[in-house]
Amino acid sequence: MVTDFSRPRKNVLSFYGQSGIGKSALSRHLDDLVRSGDTTEPTSPITYRHDFAKSGDRDFETLLIAIRARLADKRVPAPAFDLAFSLYWSMAHPGEALREYLQGSGAGGAASGAADLGSVMTDALSDLADAVLGASSFGVVGGATRLTTHAVRAIARSASQKKLLRDCPYLDAAMDEDDLVELLAFLPHFLAWDLSQQQSRQPDEGGRRRPLEYIIFFDTWEDVQAHSGHEGSLEDFLCRLMYLMPNCLFVVTGRERLRWADPHSAGQFLRNGPDNWPGLVSATEEPRQHMLGRLTDDDSRRLLHTAWPGKPPSGRRPHDDRGQGQWIPGIPQLRSGSV
Repeated sequence: MVTDFSRPRKNVLSFYGQSGIGKSALSRHLDDLVRSGDTTEPTSPITYRHDFAKSGDRDFETLLIAIRARLADKRVPAPAFDLAFSLYWSMAHPGEALREYLQGSGAGGAASGAADLGSVMTDALSDLADAVLGASSFGVVGGATRLTTHAVRAIARSASQKKLLRDCPYLDAAMDEDDLVELLAFLPHFLAWDLSQQQSRQPDEGGRRRPLEYIIFFDTWEDVQAHSGHEGSLEDFLCRLMYLMPNCLFVVTGRERLRWADPHSAGQFLRNGPDNWPGLVSATEEPRQHMLGRLTDDDSRRLLHTAWPGKPPSGRRPHDDRGQGQWIPGIPQLRSGSV
């Protein structure tokens, strides 16, 4: 499923509702439930939680680093992603060492393993470079390896990487990609592929070990939606990330429901419509969207405008001035089918 881009995705669980109803508390509680399981199990679920209200890290690159870093913290290898990301990094941040970047900023602070991620990636690539290119292909300042685009591409084409390029679809083509935005947007696919290699390994003889699970919590999603509405927005990139990582479960909490499956979402999200996201329009199949409490103001307005195209009848307000739910006179007509 990771390599099939025509199949629908059913890996997003959404809870939405008005401010103060307890969405963040629910998100934290669900995270605690997952992590309170059998921690001695080698394949116990891995979780990562990102609250957009509390974190200043709202760019896609930073989030991707943190998601990868959480796997690094659990010693989960990701050779395809690391190679593709190294190419991206060498083009987007020429001369800047990833290890120094992670240690000197809050970019990877959301994941406890972020400080080690630079070492995990650069050490592995350094070993390859010594064997393939020689140390002269790297600039070493203070022990921090700075990869060049030429060096990364040369490593990718080396004999030691042929199996990886052959087994991982699209990795070979990605190593020739010059469009930074397209490369960045597609990087989650390689992380999903790496994760799938761990998930597909045979369990032990007794079959007692669970497949590796990765559950990612995104809280205060309304902060992402506030700057959405066009392809290339952070929400569009995160929507692509969830589509490209169907072997991970994403739990999203926010004030408004996710609109990727709506008919009018074309032009706002690259991966849009109910064919891509059937769970976002389903009323029964899990994972799906769950409304907590009453309709939000935005959903109420959409309901009324759908019932009365153009402009809702005067005097019919979805909420009073205090934001509390109010009886809508048009509801009986909706129920009777006369509207």
